Amino acid sequence: ELEGEGGKVSAERQWRYRGDFSYMDLGGSIGKITSALTIPKGVEFLNFWDCNLGDQGLKYLCKLLKSSSESSAEIHSIDLWGNGLSDSTCKTLANFLEHNESVEELRLWNNQIGDSGATILAAALKKNSRLLCLSLWRNKIGTIGADALLEALKENKKLRSLDLGRCIASKKILEQLDTITAERGD
Repeated sequence: ELEGEGGKVSAERQWRYRGDFSYMDLGGSIGKITSALTIPKGVEFLNFWDCNLGDQGLKYLCKLLKSSSESSAEIHSIDLWGNGLSDSTCKTLANFLEHNESVEELRLWNNQIGDSGATILAAALKKNSRLLCLSLWRNKIGTIGADALLEALKENKKLRSLDLGRCIASKKILEQLDTITAERGD
């Protein structure tokens, strides 16, 4: 059972609602959920808005995604808004992105990812050929991280949208990112 805004619900019920776990405090229970479940076929979108996943919860989620992709689930979009994800999470995310075969959109809005995390993600983006959209809106990414992502975007021709809105990167780099993504049809 999971505790959410509306009280307790079963994890199985949430899968039936297209993978929407929004506003459920999963920080302490994500390990139990991921060890007991696979993502059912037909679920294409996972929404973990403000679920208190943290770095450890993301490791469990990536493990679940890997095992589910091996059993034919095809997740195309993952939203991890406001989960306290930090730079240390980015190694797990980078590994996931390097081996990703289905996710086209990844939203990491409103987390704690900084320059070192962005640099780790940038290296993975150079190897990823599936992701079309990456949103890092409202993280702690400065000029160093944004520059690494800009270089990755130049190499990764598949990525059409890279959102660093409300980050602290230089205006010049943000304008360069916007120019490249506009040319690709964002």
